[in-house]
Amino acid sequence: MKKHFQKLFILLLIVIMSITAFGCSFVKDGSLTDDEKGGSSDNGSGINTVIEGVDKTHSTFNDVLEGNVKRRNVVFNTYEVKPQADLNKAIENAKYTSVAITMNSGVGSGVIVDASIEGITSSDIFYIITCHHVVSDAGSIKVELPDENCEYGNEDYTFTGFIGGNPQGNINQAVTLIGGDFSSDIAVLQLNVGINAKSGKKLSNTKVHKAKIAKDDQDLKVGEEVFAIGNPTGELPGTFSHGYIAYPERTIAIDQIGNMTLTQIGVSTNPGSSGGGLYNLSGELIGITNAGDTNYEQINFAIPFKLSNDTAQDKKADNYSFIYVAKELMATAWSNNYGAVEGSRRKFGFTVQAIQSSNSVLIAEVTEKGIAYNAGLKVGDTIEKLSVNDGNDISLTGLDSFSKVFKSLSIGDKITLKGYRKSTSKNASQKISIAVSMNTVQFWFCNTGNYNK
Repeated sequence: MKKHFQKLFILLLIVIMSITAFGCSFVKDGSLTDDEKGGSSDNGSGINTVIEGVDKTHSTFNDVLEGNVKRRNVVFNTYEVKPQADLNKAIENAKYTSVAITMNSGVGSGVIVDASIEGITSSDIFYIITCHHVVSDAGSIKVELPDENCEYGNEDYTFTGFIGGNPQGNINQAVTLIGGDFSSDIAVLQLNVGINAKSGKKLSNTKVHKAKIAKDDQDLKVGEEVFAIGNPTGELPGTFSHGYIAYPERTIAIDQIGNMTLTQIGVSTNPGSSGGGLYNLSGELIGITNAGDTNYEQINFAIPFKLSNDTAQDKKADNYSFIYVAKELMATAWSNNYGAVEGSRRKFGFTVQAIQSSNSVLIAEVTEKGIAYNAGLKVGDTIEKLSVNDGNDISLTGLDSFSKVFKSLSIGDKITLKGYRKSTSKNASQKISIAVSMNTVQFWFCNTGNYNK
């Protein structure tokens, strides 16, 4: 996400058919498969929400305004479920948990959550969930919290830090990285308000609010009313938008990542809102907004708080919920290493794009000195087949099939790309067969220095 929406939109038009192995933000193209078109919102008068043990039917949206909710701090796993909330109070509570994030290369949003790392007992330490693609480039970072009037830009509520290199080198920064995972597009930041804000003053930890996390055994329903808070264009932090769950779980091919299982939402979100919170009408955090279709309105997506197949046995990255990933990142972080998720892969350093009327894919970009570059892959190479660990060739049927193979890789797997490249001789029609192999290595964090434990 670039700082200016106009520039980002132009960039998206250029790369919308690309897929690489780090970052993300938008669906790879404007078309959905027949299976992906199955969801529909409940436009009738009965809207069902998911608060357990309570009468959940409301004749109109305004009826929910008669309810009541109180702000409370909760841990990841449990909290006491309360009846359906007053929307105004839900928004009032949630908006104080939203932060605006600015880096050298772009902008985004984040949510302060009630979580902790074992052994860290300071009441000045807080944790922020955001999208990996918001913070994937090394450099300085600024986090703006809403002040007591829920306004941004107050330097007493603005904190800075650095992302990159050895984590130990950032220990005296107010904002540091705990860890990030490109496959699930989740990252966790640590905020230490015991370190001076940008104004030079210390902020009382009592002025920092944490988001409630939805209870694990609650299922999202089509038509359930939700709202998002984000930072569209990077210039409008704290922006509220309201809508519905359009489809609870939909597998979507995301530009630069591949397949992800996301919650489809009929909520307006824009570049700059990635990493922001999606909330239900009790003010509970149920998703992290991260993707949208640039060709259509109101087709947006969020990383869910749980998935039906989100189990310890199912380690496929496209099945991860943001809670699971955040826990993994925080559990594996230590003073000399960023947290990581088991099974995540380092980016290979190349981008592919579809070839019209062809099952093959074209190598559009190769990062100098990256894994693919060192293996001999070149811009302009056409890839027709893949093999894993020298097994049988897998013929491609387009971008989706290419992505599916890469998403299935485990640490240590060997991937071989087979196809051809044009000869550099005068005979332009001559082709040279190629077979480029590279190994899948452990991913620690995308583009934040070379440090590994």
